[in-house]
Amino acid sequence: MTNGEPTGAPVDPVDPDATSSRRRLALLIGGGVLAIAGGVLVVAIVLAATQGSGEDTVAQSPSASLTSSSDAEPSTPAPESPTSSASGPAEPANPTAAPVPTAVPSPVPVPPIDSRPPVVVPPDEVAVTGDVQVEMTGFTSVTNKGEGPGEISGPGVEVAISVKNTGTSSVDLAALTVNVYQGAEGIPLATVTSDPGNRPTPATVKPGETVSGTYRYSTTGSADEVYAVSIDVAPDLPPVIYQGVHPS
Repeated sequence: MTNGEPTGAPVDPVDPDATSSRRRLALLIGGGVLAIAGGVLVVAIVLAATQGSGEDTVAQSPSASLTSSSDAEPSTPAPESPTSSASGPAEPANPTAAPVPTAVPSPVPVPPIDSRPPVVVPPDEVAVTGDVQVEMTGFTSVTNKGEGPGEISGPGVEVAISVKNTGTSSVDLAALTVNVYQGAEGIPLATVTSDPGNRPTPATVKPGETVSGTYRYSTTGSADEVYAVSIDVAPDLPPVIYQGVHPS
């Protein structure tokens, strides 16, 4: 080796132009990659926005919703009404309607005694006239024994009554009269006062006291006819009329 000479392989001098070219190439490649990545990102954003807009449009469109649900599920027929004839027999129009009452026979005609309005009651009811309570306690079929002038022995009825004084003064019963009317024509029956079963009430009823009496009459025609009984306690009291009476 000669002193003063360089040793090893020769070293090429660095070319500044080559270095500059390589740098430009690297920059171009990096810029291209970035441009491609940016383009991909932009495309992805556009696609995402477009898809979201399409879903909103489908959700908000009634026709799209109806078409989708119609295609997805078949229509189901509506159930029959509970009132259909297939559910059973029809209910009555008015199940709670009251039954038609039985026709009531026409009252037996009773002539008015005077201008006093009568107290009309059914056979089993206590009638109140003033301070007096009147009750018809019996109406029975009997066989009379008539011994007085014009009286007839034979079939008849007996009327039993009771009179109660609910006032504070005695009531005069001396003028008390009982009359019986028979059938649709209101035929007045004749009394049989001579029969032992005919026992009128006492002439007076004291306060708080109850008195009774029986009265006999001759009947005509069918014994199944309806009767009316008129009881006139005193001239100053309304008369009592029992309607719809049948003998026992």
